[in-house]
Amino acid sequence: RKTVSIFKQPVTLVHTSSRDSKKGTEQQLKRGLMSNRPQEKPAPVMWAKALENVQALIPTAVADKVDVNNTEYLTESLHLAGRLERASAVLNEQAAAASLFTSIHNPNQSGAFGQSADKEKLESNLLLNVNPEQPLLRPISVIPEDVTAQERRVLDARKRLQEVMKHFG
Repeated sequence: RKTVSIFKQPVTLVHTSSRDSKKGTEQQLKRGLMSNRPQEKPAPVMWAKALENVQALIPTAVADKVDVNNTEYLTESLHLAGRLERASAVLNEQAAAASLFTSIHNPNQSGAFGQSADKEKLESNLLLNVNPEQPLLRPISVIPEDVTAQERRVLDARKRLQEVMKHFG
């Protein structure tokens, strides 16, 4: 039999019915007030599996003048960039990418580092060994070559922007 989740919350007991009762300490009362704050519900571990094979349809015509009957679409799906690898074969690449995007955009998370458990543990029992706070990816590492390649891309984009500004400016 399941109990309602409100009964599982910690309760601070402060007696006030007898004459010799004492007031609750400030720390007890503060703890009671802090526990009433709404907390974010934990997401199911395998929620990203629902996003497998999801595709975006991009209209080839002007977006505000789309004729639903005569429009062609380009399809685009989620994918992992560069050397990122999914943590388990249970999930496909789109589900792993969705978990990464969610962890990056989560304001309560301090960073996305990937799963710390080794591949054998994750393959043996994914639900037991997975860290639900991290994306479902192998540990993410950034090497100096990645940084220099990204810096090169930024410099190239700045040069192209300067040329466009000079041409149209």
